[in-house]
Parts: sequence; structure tokens; C-alpha cells
Amino acid sequence: MRFFSLILIVLCLSSCSGSGGEYELTGVLPIDGYDGRAVYLLEYNSNLTDFIYIDSAIINKNTFIFKGMADADAEGRYITIGREGDDKIEHPDLLFIPEKGHIRMELNR
Repeated sequence: MRFFSLILIVLCLSSCSGSGGEYELTGVLPIDGYDGRAVYLLEYNSNLTDFIYIDSAIINKNTFIFKGMADADAEGRYITIGREGDDKIEHPDLLFIPEKGHIRMELNR
């Protein structure tokens, strides 16, 4: 019995501590009219002067998904709906911190 308790404690600690791991961000738009549009995942460059495009997804049935690796030193990621190559993005639509696990966001756009 004591052995099983020790294993349970070790499993809990290893699942709670660990830096990194995969995240999956699911964004849901509660209104129609965005299907087929691109959504971009961005981060600031090292000088914090401009955004860098990291990934993109297409909205399908009012939903988009981004997957990636979470990091213990994770900085904010930004999401914007539009086309890559548009004028400089100064105000992205929303911010999230990539953390291990499934993240669900409902956008009120």
C-alpha cells in the first residue's frame, strides 16, 4: 500500500512540474461570416518593435486550431484575423499565454 502511495505522489509531481509540453488552442467565433478567412499567430520580435508570423490557420465552421510547444518561459502570443502581408499590425485581436494542455477561447469579434 505504501509503495502505491509513493508511485501516486511521483506521478502527480511529474505531471504538475514539467516545463513545456504541447498546447492546443481552439478558437471559436460565436458569429457567422468568418469561414475561409485566415487567422495568424504572432509574437513580438526580439526588439519588441514588430510582430513575427509564427503560424496560420483557416477558420472552418467558426473554429480554428493552433498547436505548438508550451515553454516554461513562454511569452505572450497574439492572434489576429486577416491576411498576411496586410499593413503593419499594431493591435492584434487577442493575447494568450501558451500553456500545456487544451486552451479554448471564445472570441467576441
